[in-house]
Amino acid sequence: MDKNNIGDGEEFCCSDCGKEIKPEDEICPHCGATFDDTSRKLSVDDLRLVNQFSRDFYFEITRRHPEWDNYAKIESWGVEPFVTIEIPSPVPGVFPVEISAQEDVPEEITIRFGPADCHLCWRTTPERKTFNGQINTAEEITLKIFNEELIAIQKKPGLFFVTEGIVSQDDYKKMLDKGKLRRAVSWKGTFNYPKDGTHLDWNPPRK
Repeated sequence: MDKNNIGDGEEFCCSDCGKEIKPEDEICPHCGATFDDTSRKLSVDDLRLVNQFSRDFYFEITRRHPEWDNYAKIESWGVEPFVTIEIPSPVPGVFPVEISAQEDVPEEITIRFGPADCHLCWRTTPERKTFNGQINTAEEITLKIFNEELIAIQKKPGLFFVTEGIVSQDDYKKMLDKGKLRRAVSWKGTFNYPKDGTHLDWNPPRK
């Protein structure tokens, strides 16, 4: 089990029963759960660097998907440090999926796959803006990327700009049929375009 909710005041709680424990406790005195921090990618010291929103995100997303814990890291590029889960594709040349939690206005989880940053608090319902709502949406989008239901695309240049983002298989096929698709990348490589491999030189900058 885990010691969760590490605050500025060195406060910990048991992930099983939710009751407060001491940092040095190896067994929860309330429910008897045992703690093994060494099994986690991010240590207690790592998690002290980030805010509570990032910590809550890390514990919940790795509780649902323990296999993702190995891809966790602390990032900071001009902002307060935050937790990112960066999952590599099984196919060379395909973008990783990055799931990040930042204490912003509002606190939000973002997902990046190729050129697209999906901000989970933008243009959505109040229910989806809650912590659990964002976790559920992040999980849903990530699994759709893994199943290749969502594809990273770059449309051919229009009059003033190039459009990049992630789209459904149906939208991908419509762009392809109309000759509007410039590049595309999917998780397992099934929908990579063009097939000659020139999609591999596409490395969109972080937005």
